Amino acid sequence: KNSPFVQLLEQVYGVTHRTIPVATPHCSGVVKSLHGRIEQELYKTEPITCERELSGNTGTYLLFHHFLRPHRGLPYPDGRSVTPYQFLQSRMPEALASWPFLPPIILDKIPLRASQLIYELIPQK
Repeated sequence: KNSPFVQLLEQVYGVTHRTIPVATPHCSGVVKSLHGRIEQELYKTEPITCERELSGNTGTYLLFHHFLRPHRGLPYPDGRSVTPYQFLQSRMPEALASWPFLPPIILDKIPLRASQLIYELIPQK
C-alpha cells in the first residue's frame, strides 16, 4: 500500500514515485548535487529572514534551476548543455511544464499526524 505522500504525488501531480535501490549510494548523486547547488547559489547568497521568504526564494530558485540553468551533466544528443526541462522533453515530448516543479514544503511545519491532511488533498474517485 502506498503512503499518503506517494498517493499525493501520483494522484495530484501525476508523478511516478520510485525509490533509490538498496546499497546503491551512487544513485543519490543527482539529489545531493541539487541540494549542494541550492546551498551555494541560494541559501549562502540570499538573506532569508522568514518562512515566507524561504518558500518563495526556494520556489523561484527551483524554477530557475529547472527551466533556465543549463547543466553540463545532462546527456543531450547534440552535446550541448540543456536545462533539466529541455532534457525531460527530449526523453518525454509529452512532458508538461508543470512536471518538474513541486512547490517547496517546510517539513518542520507538518504535524506528526499529517497523513490525514495529505489524504484530504487527494481527489476522491
